[in-house]
Amino acid sequence: MPNMPSRSSRLRRTSSSRSTSTGCQAASPGGRQYCRPSRVTRSCAGKAGATIASAITDLSDRHGLVLGGRGRGLLQAVTLTEPRAPAVVGAALDAGLVVNAVAPDAVRLAPPLIVSDEELEQLVARLDTAFTAVGRGAPA
Repeated sequence: MPNMPSRSSRLRRTSSSRSTSTGCQAASPGGRQYCRPSRVTRSCAGKAGATIASAITDLSDRHGLVLGGRGRGLLQAVTLTEPRAPAVVGAALDAGLVVNAVAPDAVRLAPPLIVSDEELEQLVARLDTAFTAVGRGAPA
């Protein structure tokens, strides 16, 4: 491939002197940066994580099956009052949401770091649909 820079010259790792802000930068002929430093990503993840934590609290007010939540940032788990996590996972998949049961009474949410506000709204709506479906179903 003529005139293509080597792989090692296209991607380079950047960091501060204290290694607190690690990011990646893809070098192109124009020198544009394609990835943002992780400090920005952590800030966005914290905001989205707070949105998810608030949504879990709202879900616990609406659904008797939801006890509350635990976790940090975007990696959160919905704790349940009964060991019905497999049923919730199935209902969530039916609603178009991928979650997993990390315990019989806990369902993990792990959206990507680049999740948008609109996608978070969809996540909450689909999770609400899943809890409604499981709440109407027979005990597991």
